[in-house]
Amino acid sequence: MFRPEDLRLVESVQKGLKSRGYRGQGRIMADSSGSGISEHGIAHFHNLLAQVFKD
Repeated sequence: MFRPEDLRLVESVQKGLKSRGYRGQGRIMADSSGSGISEHGIAHFHNLLAQVFKD
């Protein structure tokens, strides 16, 4: 559920999901080469949190 003031944001996200640049792989950018522009640290942190809350 969203509020009327969120409509522009929601529409923007939906438009982005349909763009050619989005590949449907999630919210974290992590490439296999581990380049400096990826977010491996954030992905690792999220995985740690998931393990903590899973237990």
